Amino acid sequence: MDTSIFPKYEYKGITHPQKTILVAVSKYAEGFLRFAPRKIQNFPSHGVDHSVSIIRMINSFPEEWGIKLTRAERFILYAAAWLHDIGCVKDRTPHNKISVDILMNSESICDFFNSLDSDLLFILEYVIESHSSSYDISTVPVKRGAVRVRLICAIFRLLDACEITNFKCPKSVYTEIKDDLKTSDGSVDTDAIEFWEGHMNIKDLGFFKPEIVVLVNQARKSRKITDRLVKEIESVQEIFRENGMDVPVVKVKARTVGID
Repeated sequence: MDTSIFPKYEYKGITHPQKTILVAVSKYAEGFLRFAPRKIQNFPSHGVDHSVSIIRMINSFPEEWGIKLTRAERFILYAAAWLHDIGCVKDRTPHNKISVDILMNSESICDFFNSLDSDLLFILEYVIESHSSSYDISTVPVKRGAVRVRLICAIFRLLDACEITNFKCPKSVYTEIKDDLKTSDGSVDTDAIEFWEGHMNIKDLGFFKPEIVVLVNQARKSRKITDRLVKEIESVQEIFRENGMDVPVVKVKARTVGID
């Protein structure tokens, strides 16, 4: 009987040794993700649920977009899903670089990757660092060996930005904590409230080439979030074009009559 509180997920198109390493990686990452709220306590989840949602999108997006990923490319994307936010346990900025530092300090996890290919850590470092919009993704090497490094960095940045539905912001939790969402000086944390309410308004997101369809209750409530998704797409659009791929177009569909 399946008792998991998270959506089901699976690793597709990778080898058994790669899957075995991902088990160790997920257990390692979970220890950090469990305590990430200590530095981002007012904001939506960046925990295990976030990683699982990205893994599910790693499975669905390439298939819908007709992108053929190698086993190594899929493996790196799955590993990045677990490891990209572990730096939040220390600070939100620059959590991407902190995540890499934490990873590199784990001799056992590094040994796992190196046992397969000495290039993997080098590539994974780029994927983790470049998932943040502050990183100039155009500086990432195009390839390392047979791996299309810049392309998988672009795909990962996109999928991370697509993890925006109400699953990450339960309404019942917001009801209990909304009066305590305060900044360090005791004033109302309006940014956090806007994020919570924006995510709660987003019912679903799906890939329908060339569109990324976002189903919302009211478009204006989630505009800050959907606008950010559009900006993230703009940041990787040239990489998509260089690889002969359609640049995703965000289509917001509102359930409320009269609002588009």
